[in-house]
Amino acid sequence: MSRSAHRRSSDSTESLIKAVFALLLLISIAVGGIGGFTSVLSSLVVLVVIVVLFGGAAFLVMKSGLAVIRKTGLLLILGGVFGLLSWHTLKAPPVWPQVELKVVSIHEPAARTTAEYIYVDQGSKRSGLKYALTLTKDWTSVSEAKRSGPNAVTIYYNPQDPRQASEKLSSGWLMTRATPGPVQIQEVGDFAARMQKGSLLNLQNLEMKGPAVRDLKVGQSVMVWQNPVKPGEYSLTAQNTVGGNQWGLLAGSITAFAGGIICLVWRTSSVNSSPVMQTGAVSRGGSPMVAPDSSEQAVRLNLAPHREPSALLQTTASLLSAIDWYQFEKVAARILELEGWQVERRGGAKPDGGADLMARKAGKSAVVQCKYWKNFLITPKTLRELLGTKVSSGFTADCCILFSQSECTEAAKEFAQANAILVYVAADVIGYIDRHGREQFPELLNPGAKRCPRCDAPMVLRQGHTSFWGCSTYPRCRGKIEISAGA
Repeated sequence: MSRSAHRRSSDSTESLIKAVFALLLLISIAVGGIGGFTSVLSSLVVLVVIVVLFGGAAFLVMKSGLAVIRKTGLLLILGGVFGLLSWHTLKAPPVWPQVELKVVSIHEPAARTTAEYIYVDQGSKRSGLKYALTLTKDWTSVSEAKRSGPNAVTIYYNPQDPRQASEKLSSGWLMTRATPGPVQIQEVGDFAARMQKGSLLNLQNLEMKGPAVRDLKVGQSVMVWQNPVKPGEYSLTAQNTVGGNQWGLLAGSITAFAGGIICLVWRTSSVNSSPVMQTGAVSRGGSPMVAPDSSEQAVRLNLAPHREPSALLQTTASLLSAIDWYQFEKVAARILELEGWQVERRGGAKPDGGADLMARKAGKSAVVQCKYWKNFLITPKTLRELLGTKVSSGFTADCCILFSQSECTEAAKEFAQANAILVYVAADVIGYIDRHGREQFPELLNPGAKRCPRCDAPMVLRQGHTSFWGCSTYPRCRGKIEISAGA
């Protein structure tokens, strides 16, 4: 690198660092204000440092030459440690923390006064006798009730029965002045204070109610307790925290850490073996391929051992023998499409309910099963299972079709004929391919271009106890096809 290029790189790095620091300063002032600037900035710096450290460590692990399971173990341990640190930071404290709030305004509740008013009978017969009348008045605030308090009022009483009195005039009643006695003031509602929190860039308004608010004054700064679980809840007295323990985060972190330890101490043989399944013949869904039941008198065929595709590019039969079960399923679907059927694939290695394909033609539907067997004959048992799939509640098709690279026993042929099951054995499949042309079947022209039966991504050749084809997106997808698969 030239000196000028090195200088430009240094200047770019310095500018980036300054920009990040300036952003942290703005966030700190916006969140914590001038008073809480230092604490917020220090927390942000610690967070950035932790993220950079863990991100860098994860990057180094991914770029290392360790086995996949070892990399997975180290990443799980890093994730577990990061989760534990996050749990320690995020879990709520046992007691509500204190924050500073400024009192902006105080709103008093309404008030009601109750007092006995004393008046004197002015009549001739009972002149001079005193009576009491209880009156209640409502005020807009406690201060108004105290300031304006009850004064002497004019009332009206019945001269025939002076105990009957009211502030309203009634016919024949006499007027007099009444003086109040002791007054009782009752608050109607709660004192409420509007308070502010934060800085100019992040100003928050909130309201607090309760008897304790009556002692606050406008412009005063007070320390209150804030609920860490519900940040919008405050109290003027200390409170214990309920909840917010983040037990799920703690459990997940411990699980990840333990899983990482297990991956690191796993024996070497497990590292070299396939993480999906053991070696041996496999069928769709990743389960071992099972030969037909012996009770059905399955017959073992004497076929030549499997050879590499490069040596089998002479005849259609050799091309067909070079593909795997997933490619054979695509060949069967293509034959049906060329014969006028509309085909729906059921999902490769995913559960299919007994039908690999669904086909429709001229208003009729068919369940289709593809048997990749090359070394076992088709028996009535297989056809009975296919017939059961046809009438199951999930399909209820009009007919059923079977594709196979093998042949049928005589009993299977009779069963298929009696139940109108269309069976395409190896010779039939070869005949259809030759009739339509090999160029219609890309799987035959390039049998080495394997596709994952789980996600249809390209597959790569891998080496475990034996060679096998594994999904190129591993470990996200664990699809696998054994080279020996071809029962």
